[in-house]
Amino acid sequence: MINKNKCAKVNIKVLIILIIVMAAIGTSLFTARHVRRRFLSKMDLDAGQAAFEKEDWPTASKKLRGYLSRNPDDVEILKKYARAALCIRPLNVDAVSGAIGAYRRVIQLDSLDEIAYEKLAMLYAGIGNFEELAYIARTRINHAPEDRKAPLWLADALLHLHKTNEAEQVLSNFLTDIDKLPDKHPEYVQAYALMSRIVLTDNPVNAKTKALEMLNQAVDYSPESVEALVNRARFYREAPEISSMSRQLARKDLETAGVLDTENPRIHLSLGVEWMAHGELDRAAAKLKFVENLPQETLEEYFFDMDDWIVTKFLFASQLAAQNKATAEGVSLSDEVLTVLQEKGHRSRVLPAAIRFYVAAGKAME
Repeated sequence: MINKNKCAKVNIKVLIILIIVMAAIGTSLFTARHVRRRFLSKMDLDAGQAAFEKEDWPTASKKLRGYLSRNPDDVEILKKYARAALCIRPLNVDAVSGAIGAYRRVIQLDSLDEIAYEKLAMLYAGIGNFEELAYIARTRINHAPEDRKAPLWLADALLHLHKTNEAEQVLSNFLTDIDKLPDKHPEYVQAYALMSRIVLTDNPVNAKTKALEMLNQAVDYSPESVEALVNRARFYREAPEISSMSRQLARKDLETAGVLDTENPRIHLSLGVEWMAHGELDRAAAKLKFVENLPQETLEEYFFDMDDWIVTKFLFASQLAAQNKATAEGVSLSDEVLTVLQEKGHRSRVLPAAIRFYVAAGKAME
């Protein structure tokens, strides 16, 4: 009996010792794993930050993604990773998806982060995902009802989804609200441009007259808006029957727009297109030169994919070269752009113009 008690006591001691040892091993393993995790995170973060500063975008994207896999709530690094991903050339689907995922995580962590919403709106519009653009716009409106850009995102998305009645209602409410605000706001001009599109789409009877009324309202509201003036000038050119003075009225708007300030490269190229349509090729060339000299950060505000900027610039420059009958210049432009662009979608957009130049220059085989 005494031996049995001794054995029981020994077994209990062994069990206690075993539990203590196992707990110590578990704690050591947990600590080691935590230390290793912190070490790897620091390595990825340091390497990612260094690559980001050197503008080595593929490495920065890879390393920052590794860091975020262990630290998914770091808002600053989420934004850096998204930017690095979008700077990879050629831009690919994985990079765009990664940037979208990062910005979506940012707004989960901070529902009022304006930059993340703006980047998501640009990305979804750029890839044509208008369902998600509408979702992001509604989310932004819910969290920041005073935001003046989100209703425009929503209306644009609804238009692309062929929900014109809903888009018109969104814009009507928005215009009512913005009319009550002090000062002038560019979103008012953009809203009326969208409304004119709706009218031309859904109301063929007297549509052009009503569309012009809306464009007039935009110019009256903001006479210093280059966008409002270019929109109306384009309308006059495309609808010459609206007035016997359409051509003169269009030129007047273009002249006025030419002395006003804007950095938006898209608006400058739109103005250049209108000047080309009026035969003013020197003025169109001046617009091309202006946008080519814009700083990179300005271009990035309006083009999330810089290859899209290259395509847009080429299409304008090629149209200008064609009107100038400058075939050799067109071939040179085509050679250059096809060397730079690697992604199939971008190349397909420039090929029609490039082929015309090659054929005109007797280089059909190329």
